[in-house]
Amino acid sequence: MQNRTTRTLLGKDSFTKFGNELLQDTVDLENLGLTSLQKIYFKEVKKQLGSLQSQLSYTISIKEMINRFKKWREQTPTSPCSRHLRHYNALLTFDDERDKELDDFNVEILTVYNTIINAALTLCTPLTR
Repeated sequence: MQNRTTRTLLGKDSFTKFGNELLQDTVDLENLGLTSLQKIYFKEVKKQLGSLQSQLSYTISIKEMINRFKKWREQTPTSPCSRHLRHYNALLTFDDERDKELDDFNVEILTVYNTIINAALTLCTPLTR
């Protein structure tokens, strides 16, 4: 049997029969035509014991989001499509002399962005433009 690539076995997102068998430690690596290095790699992946627990929070508060936006340079890309922070930063300008209605609108828009970002984090799905 010819060597198989991990992309063939795992697909784009690893939600394949092989991926499930690998996580459940039921996969037979010997009859898949893998190289010795691939077998070693997959054996190491199978050694994971216990439940997976992330130390990361799955949500970000509006306050945290605003603080991050303020710290980043405006030209910092925020996504693979190179969207920059300038339009977010325009919403961060709060001033007692300005119209309170405009400030309230900015907070509402930031809340919408925050909800979308948190949904993407919770679902582990990257945002597209």
